[in-house]
Amino acid sequence: MSQSTYKLKDGRYVVWGKDHAMGVFLDLHKNGDIDVDSVISEESAMFTGLTPSQMVEKLLELGVPEEEI
Repeated sequence: MSQSTYKLKDGRYVVWGKDHAMGVFLDLHKNGDIDVDSVISEESAMFTGLTPSQMVEKLLELGVPEEEI
């Protein structure tokens, strides 16, 4: 599994990566928190059909700099 985390300007965290079981994934967490109970939204290839290009598009929309992706 590979995973990256980025703190957004509004204090929320976005966690994304690739897992052997779920494929690509993107999780958005409440301000200042990164644990299971703080998840605002979860997307993955396995459960929501998230594609790698959709993941990149969503990360850019959230404000993650291109060089971080």
